[in-house]
Amino acid sequence: MLPKQLTAMAGVLCTASMLANAAYAEDAVTSLSAIEGEWEGKVQVGGLAGFLELKLGVTSAGAILGMQQLTLSCEYVVAPTIKDGMFDAFLVKDVNNNCENDKVTFAVTDGQLGVKLVDQWQSVGALSQTNGPAIGERVFPDAAIKGVTMGTPLDQLDGLLPAGGKITPEQSLRKVVRALKQLNGTYRQISVPYSEPEFTKYSQDNLAFYNVPNDANEGVMAITRFYSPSPLQATTFASYEAALLEAYGQPAQTSKESRSVMHHWHYGLDGQPATGIALESCTRHIRSSTSGPAAAMLFSALKFSVSGRPAKGKGSLTPKLLTRPNCGYSLEYFITSKEDGSLQDAQAVFYDHRALATEMWPDKAEDLQEEVEKRLAYIKAAATNAPDL
Repeated sequence: MLPKQLTAMAGVLCTASMLANAAYAEDAVTSLSAIEGEWEGKVQVGGLAGFLELKLGVTSAGAILGMQQLTLSCEYVVAPTIKDGMFDAFLVKDVNNNCENDKVTFAVTDGQLGVKLVDQWQSVGALSQTNGPAIGERVFPDAAIKGVTMGTPLDQLDGLLPAGGKITPEQSLRKVVRALKQLNGTYRQISVPYSEPEFTKYSQDNLAFYNVPNDANEGVMAITRFYSPSPLQATTFASYEAALLEAYGQPAQTSKESRSVMHHWHYGLDGQPATGIALESCTRHIRSSTSGPAAAMLFSALKFSVSGRPAKGKGSLTPKLLTRPNCGYSLEYFITSKEDGSLQDAQAVFYDHRALATEMWPDKAEDLQEEVEKRLAYIKAAATNAPDL
């Protein structure tokens, strides 16, 4: 059955569609700037079609809505002006002559976006944001690294400084490491030197705390840590791993090699350990081509052999952050042991997925806005140009 003829399926609609319909009138969107970003989801339709896959890109200048299912592939450009609660949706791609010009309405509830083509759908599509400024209230998990949680204001870090530690002023992230795409924001770094007099120019514990502008999370949105204790300060690998499990609970993912292990903990948008759909969202595979910017940190650490002999160790930590839709926060610890079973080092990264999406949005928004404006200009020209007979 064709989209222009689709009707809602008799029977029970999926939960997401019911939620979208319930909140549709209450949370109607009147300005596209309120829902800027990229969105993905589905709409349930009648007949054999079942569901249509939806992709939506929104800027204040307009939007592009695509739908696809089997032999159906249509795309609309949405004008930024609203009339009678609806936005004009102009058909710009129709592979098999299935679609037509329409009007579209949007509604937001609990971080989800409801979308409806007025003449062609009876049910409402439910979309989740995959990129762009975060929609909805931010709730932070209780998990912390060295006492610092997500959302902690950077100017409060001085009061959380470990004994013997030093902290830098807030500074730009852009050029921490050359030739590397980094977070566009600011950071502060804590360095805790070795207690042994001969090693004090090196730091055994290094932490960086990152903030990005224009996000609902106005404090710490990412933390990185590199900890490389001296032989006199090191615990066993087994006891350090046990302490991690005691602090953060059972990890959602674990990978092991001969003398190392990596644990992953994930938290939903509600700040609680991720389960069900939230856990699936946090653990889904992300193509390397979509990897985000790095949270870079430079430091001077030592690496100790089993005999206790020091050598200059790792001098930078540059994990690339990946944003996953519907995932709130991710915490990762990678720990390595020496041959004698003592801890060699521990590396950690903890970050806010929605703050990362906010940081990554401006570059994508610029390209999307250019495409929207071009397509709307073509439509306007075609409507006003006089025929040349």
